[in-house]
Amino acid sequence: MLFRIAVALSAALVVASPRRGSAQVRLEIGPAIGAYRPGGPAIEGCSLKSSASWRCGASSASSYTQTGAAAVGARITVSPWDRGATAGRLAFQGSFSYVPSQYVSSESLPGFEPIDGTILVADLRVAVRMALGSPAVSGLLMGGPALIHSDLTHSTSVGGAVGGGIDVHLGRVFVLRADAVEYLYSLDLESDYLRFAGGDNSRHDLAVSIAISARTGR
Repeated sequence: MLFRIAVALSAALVVASPRRGSAQVRLEIGPAIGAYRPGGPAIEGCSLKSSASWRCGASSASSYTQTGAAAVGARITVSPWDRGATAGRLAFQGSFSYVPSQYVSSESLPGFEPIDGTILVADLRVAVRMALGSPAVSGLLMGGPALIHSDLTHSTSVGGAVGGGIDVHLGRVFVLRADAVEYLYSLDLESDYLRFAGGDNSRHDLAVSIAISARTGR
């Protein structure tokens, strides 16, 4: 689902951008890889083999912590303006990431096996470029809406993404980008044997990634 949304967002970026007849469009497309660190409270759960409800009691409860994982995905960046005060400074970026995370129990006992916590993330960011003293290097401030799907809750949350990065232009064709983005959102967990510790379902995940993109336009 999120993959289709990410593709649709990318297509919308291209379609909505001005054509060459009116303004130069710069397009960057490429894969991305990095690390994803989930943030927020742990979840509490009962042994799946002892009971399917909280009637199992505190003696059978355990704390589950979500693990960090590698993140793989892709991104597309469109810079639609090349004239006036906004020349080269504004861009739109759409990205998609797959994160095979897990929730791991503090108990090393049968019935407390890891729980699938895979995350799928799609976002659309507005990026503001800043000169860093070299024509080949620029800084980025980014922010925008995000969709985060969790296999734990089998639901998709609407949140926000905010962060920064650095672009390094490798000749006229390739761009190397390193960035760090924090995703802020909430999860709704409806389960007879799992709940968020303290009832707090807010999340603040950190993603650090590197991408090499091929560039068209100037």
